Amino acid sequence: MHTAHIILVKAEDHEDAFENVWQHFNNAEDNIAQRWSDWQSVGDDSRWSMEDFVPKGTVLQHNYVLSYETETELFSYVVDNALRERQLAFEKLYDNLDLAGQSHLSAYNVEDKDLMKAYDLYRFAQFVAGYYNPDSRIVDLDSYSTNLEYFQNSIAETEPVQKNWYAVVVDLHF
Repeated sequence: MHTAHIILVKAEDHEDAFENVWQHFNNAEDNIAQRWSDWQSVGDDSRWSMEDFVPKGTVLQHNYVLSYETETELFSYVVDNALRERQLAFEKLYDNLDLAGQSHLSAYNVEDKDLMKAYDLYRFAQFVAGYYNPDSRIVDLDSYSTNLEYFQNSIAETEPVQKNWYAVVVDLHF
């Protein structure tokens, strides 16, 4: 199964951001998605470009990268949508597991024959723990986290150097 993720990274320009993400996913031994993704694609071999995440008719500076500094409105739009998709995935898992009324996860029994429920429970636990997984939709590569607090604090700074954030779309398979 393929999933598109938005990777947040600090860089000098669009090309540097693209190259940093490409290098990370193609050459790094400790690639952030290696626990769950068997291959990744960044760029022309990918199923997605940034056009898939912005309003139709938007003219982009780069096919796979957005700059916070020069494309702030589009950048925020893409980040907000990725976070909204993450929340919807969380709610779907929660509903599928029928956890309402459970005081804690240990009260939830999964019979051996119900492997999909067990898998959903595993994915839900990953969400709660903040692990990067197929449902995360967005990750901050600089802090190696699905928690975007570092990114959000960084862009709130008044220094121009803190505005050099980029969003890069990556095709991940699992």
